[in-house]
Amino acid sequence: VRCAGGRAELLAALAVGAYSLAFWPLAAAFAALDFAAPQVLRPFKVQHGQRMSTQMYAKCAGMALLNSALSFVLVHAVASWRRPDWSVETLPSAATLLLQLAASACASELWFYCGHRVMHLSDWLYNNVHYLHHQISAPSAVAALYAHPVEHALVNFPTTALGPVLLGGHASLYVLWTFVATVTVCLDHAGWHLPLLPAPEFHDFHHSEGVGNYGAVGLMDAALRTAEKYTWSSWQGAVAAAYVSVDWPLDKAIQMAKAKLIYEEPAPPTERADAPLLSTLVIAAEP
Repeated sequence: VRCAGGRAELLAALAVGAYSLAFWPLAAAFAALDFAAPQVLRPFKVQHGQRMSTQMYAKCAGMALLNSALSFVLVHAVASWRRPDWSVETLPSAATLLLQLAASACASELWFYCGHRVMHLSDWLYNNVHYLHHQISAPSAVAALYAHPVEHALVNFPTTALGPVLLGGHASLYVLWTFVATVTVCLDHAGWHLPLLPAPEFHDFHHSEGVGNYGAVGLMDAALRTAEKYTWSSWQGAVAAAYVSVDWPLDKAIQMAKAKLIYEEPAPPTERADAPLLSTLVIAAEP
């Protein structure tokens, strides 16, 4: 049974539903953590004492809703063209799904690295499109989808869709990979290096410094040597310590206490005005 007509709409609804199921709880959880910043967890904040303004959280949420609607349209178009299989008889096994997820992750890394790096190499694309995402130097999970609709359509959406499209996979792959990819990108932007969770320092460094670390997991950066500034920085050292030493959280807490680091209300961020091209596509309500 191939996807056609109402099936395309169903896949679009399921994909956006999977994204929403992953995105909004993580966005809310890390936003609450940002604002509460309990003393016991402060050693796990990547950029100590830094968080987005309340207005920026609201703008990120609004942009996420806009890009969700855009994703629905794009998934519908892809499903109408590619027509993934819906048959119960051809539902892939767990092993097959794991292999397809791994292949989708590789396709994701390749597309995102190339698209993201082009956004930085082109002055016009950076100043008019990608700079929106870089208004945030210390991200939170809600910032994962804070991107210009043009960037979302050309970079972010294909990053997720490319693997299942190339594989010609079952509809279940589209939905499951959307959920996994959304969880991953939210944790990449979380801003907190919590125990047992992936380290967000790699992408946090990119937001803080604005250079290097263009890929999703770092494979392309390692191959093309675009993560060297990060590799030789204290950021990478913190990640290495976190995974090498079980005493890392305690050691970091002691270091913070000695330095008398405290979590302060951040000063109003110096956020750049929306780029010219964005103003022609999106009217952002400012407080």
